Amino acid sequence: MNRPLLLTLLLAFTAPVLQAQTARQLWAVRYDGPANQSDSAYAVVVDANGDVVVTGYSEDSGRKGDCYTAKYAAATGALLWEKRYNGPSNGYDSASALAVDTSGNVIITGYSESSGGNSNYYTAKYAAADGALLWEKRYDGPFNDGGGARALALDASGNVIVTGNPKDYNPLPFLGFSQDYYTAKYAAADGALIWEARYNGPSHGEDSVSDMAVDASGNVIVTGVTQGSKSRDSYTAKYAAATGALLWEASYIGPAKKDDGATAVAVDGSGDVIVTGYSNGSVSGSDFYTAKYAAANGALLWERLYNGPSNSADRANAVAVDASGNAIVTGYSITAGSSYGYYTAKYAAANGALLWEKIYNATGISDEISQAVKVDASGNVVVTGYTGASPNGTGNGDDFYTAKYAAATGALLWEARYNGPANKTDRVSGSKSLALTSDGGAVVCGSSFNGTNYDYATVRYAPPNLIDYAFGLDPANGSSQLPQWAVSNSTITTTFTQPPGVTGITYGAEWTTDLAAHPWIPIPDTGTGGSHTFSVPIGPDPRKFFRFTVSQP
Repeated sequence: MNRPLLLTLLLAFTAPVLQAQTARQLWAVRYDGPANQSDSAYAVVVDANGDVVVTGYSEDSGRKGDCYTAKYAAATGALLWEKRYNGPSNGYDSASALAVDTSGNVIITGYSESSGGNSNYYTAKYAAADGALLWEKRYDGPFNDGGGARALALDASGNVIVTGNPKDYNPLPFLGFSQDYYTAKYAAADGALIWEARYNGPSHGEDSVSDMAVDASGNVIVTGVTQGSKSRDSYTAKYAAATGALLWEASYIGPAKKDDGATAVAVDGSGDVIVTGYSNGSVSGSDFYTAKYAAANGALLWERLYNGPSNSADRANAVAVDASGNAIVTGYSITAGSSYGYYTAKYAAANGALLWEKIYNATGISDEISQAVKVDASGNVVVTGYTGASPNGTGNGDDFYTAKYAAATGALLWEARYNGPANKTDRVSGSKSLALTSDGGAVVCGSSFNGTNYDYATVRYAPPNLIDYAFGLDPANGSSQLPQWAVSNSTITTTFTQPPGVTGITYGAEWTTDLAAHPWIPIPDTGTGGSHTFSVPIGPDPRKFFRFTVSQP
C-alpha cells in the first residue's frame, strides 16, 4: 500500500490558562477591489462548517460602490466564491448586515441607489455552495427614498427580517421629510413580503434604527433613537412574528432629559429583551445605559447606568446574552488621560447587578474603542474593536484588537492584534464585525490601509494553544511529524500516550473525504489506560482528511 495519502491533523489542547496569551492568527485575507479604491468589510458570520462569509462595500472606478460578499474556507481562508452587486443606477451600493441560514445560504442587506438616484433597501439571498443568486428584493419607500437597511435577522424557518431608515413626509408645517423605522419580513423560499411595519415618532422627527433581534417565537424587536419633544430618546418596539402587529413599545428619557439612544439589542432564553446604548447626563457627558424589558409586555425589569472614571463620554456599542441570561455590554469610556478605552461589563440576569467589568486602555495616549461582543458556549466573552497604540506604546495607526475574557471573572484568556502591511490604519467596522468559531477562536473583519487605499481585512484567530499540522505523504513510509500514522491492511492508525500527570482530558478524532462538504465522521478511541488509538479504513479513495482534538475544560 504505497499510494500517497493527504492527511490533515488538527491537534487542539486547551490547558488551564495561568496568564493571558496571544491568540494564533490562522489566516488573514485581504480584498482590494478591481478599481483599487477603498473597500471595507462591515459584517462577518461563520457557517455550520466553519467557513467564513463577509460582506460590505467596495468602490468601483467611478468612486461609487458595490456590495461585495465573499466566502472563505474555514481552515485556510481560501476563496470559495465571491459576489459583487452593482445596482441599477451604477451608483452607491453597500451591504451592512449578513446572516446564514441552516442550509448555509447567505443573506445580505444594505442599501442601493435606484435608477432615480434615491436610496433603497437591498436584500439578496445567495446559495451556500456557489453564491448563486436565489432571490433579491428592493424597497423604495412611499416617497421614493427607501433609505437603507441597517440590520438583518432570521427566524427559525429561515424567513428574513430587515430593518432600517426610510424617509417619510413630516406633517408639521415647513419641516419637509423625516426619517422612520421600517421593518419588513420576507419569505425564506422566494423573498415574498410577509409583512411590514413602520414607526414614525410622535414629534415626526428623525427616528433611527440601530439594531434588531428575533426571539425563539419569531417575534421581532427593533431598537434605536426617536426624536422626542425636546431631545432624542431611546425607543424599542416588539412586533408579532406572524403579522408584524405591535406587541409593545418602550422608551427611555434620561434624568437630564438630554439625548439618549439605544445602539444594540439582544434577547435571552425567556424572551426578555436587553437594550444598551447611551444616556447624556447633566454634567457627566454620556453614560452607558442598559435596560432589561419583560418579554410579555415590555415592563422595565432593571436598568443600569455606567459613568466612567473621567466623568466624561461613555457609550455602549454592543450587547450579548449568555445561556444563563446574564448580559454583557461593551463600548468605550474615557478611562485614562483624555483617550477612550474599551469598557466591558457583565450584569446578572435577575437584577442587573455588576458581576465584573474590564477596562482596556493600552497607553492612555490613543483611543481604543470596542465595537462588538459575542459569548461562546462556555459563557466566555469575546470583544473586538480597534486600538491606536502599538504594543510598545509608540503608535502605528489603528490596529484590530480582540480579547477573550473568562465567563466567571472576566480574566483575560487571550488577546490578538492585527496590524496590516502598511503599518497604518486598520479598523474593525462595527457591532457585526465579530463571529466565533467552534475551536474557541474568532473571526473579525474591517478595513485596513494598504498604503494607497483601504482593503477588506478578514482575520481568523485560534486559541493560543491550538497546534495545526497539515502534510501530504505516504504514512507507510513513515514521518518525522508526530503523532505518526501507520497503514496496514488498508487501515490508517495512530496511537499516542497521554502526557504524564495530565487529567480530565477528552480525546476525539474524525475523518472526512471533503473539507467543503463534510460532516465529519467520528473515529472510536480503542486505546486502553493512558494509550489512545484511532483507526479508520482508507477505502477506495485514499484522500481522507483527519481532525484530531484533545481538550481539557
